[in-house]
Amino acid sequence: MYDRILVPLDGSGRAEHALPYAEWLARRLNSAVTLMTACAQNDPVVRPLTIYLEKKAEELEKVGVNVDYSCVIGDIAEEILELSEKNRIGLIAMTSRGASGTSRWSLGGVALKVVLHSNTPILLVRTAERHAARLEEGVRSILVPLDGSPVAESILPHIQDLALATGLEVILLQVTVPIGYPAVARDNVESDKHEKDVKKLNEARAAATQFYLSEREKELTSKGVKVRTVSMTGKPASEMILKYIEDNPIGLTALATHGFSGISKWAFGSVAIDILEGSTRPLLLLRPPLPSVKA
Repeated sequence: MYDRILVPLDGSGRAEHALPYAEWLARRLNSAVTLMTACAQNDPVVRPLTIYLEKKAEELEKVGVNVDYSCVIGDIAEEILELSEKNRIGLIAMTSRGASGTSRWSLGGVALKVVLHSNTPILLVRTAERHAARLEEGVRSILVPLDGSPVAESILPHIQDLALATGLEVILLQVTVPIGYPAVARDNVESDKHEKDVKKLNEARAAATQFYLSEREKELTSKGVKVRTVSMTGKPASEMILKYIEDNPIGLTALATHGFSGISKWAFGSVAIDILEGSTRPLLLLRPPLPSVKA
């Protein structure tokens, strides 16, 4: 699955927040790790950064991780994308912010560009994350928000393999957004009947959500994955998901996204955007391939 994990570094402590996760996964999945950074042509920091990568590689080797490293010349985001494609990288593990907290490594910079254009799964570690030093206690579950769409479900095969390899519990979560009561209906003689009808409809929608989740649970359980489901009703969905993440010991949240390569912005669903921007926990992001267009 994740035969090789790529970890981009820039020499900062912030960027190193991804290293414990890469090590944690590598040791459980028997993955190799590639450390990399990029510099401009004739940049005087090439040698210091190379020595830095060598030191970090030695630290990983001491705990039994197979590792290599490289300092390449070029744009960091473009080099990450090229290296991951040419070397069949199974996972890119990186932080959302790097050197000195500058925008160079913020979601508006390198990390976002990689997220937008990479077909490789990305483990995005927040620099505010405090579990990295105690992963044995901090990562015990994977939260997978679903909405019933094929795009959202495309993350499930990856989660299945990851859960089986690590023993992590999978939590399938779906939020049912209730239908409201139009104000015009509250002032006429049909208002009581209308509210009862809407209530029944919302109950039916919630029941459909529970059934959907139970079917996905059966599929994963039959493969040997430990699964439980959470069905919630309320709005907005993104705020409910973020609150669940905050209130529960979620190790990481896994999301499938959708978009089109070659454009500057993704066609993210609004819920995915909110989770991407609002969560302080690690995120596993996957862009599924676009369906082929028939002539």
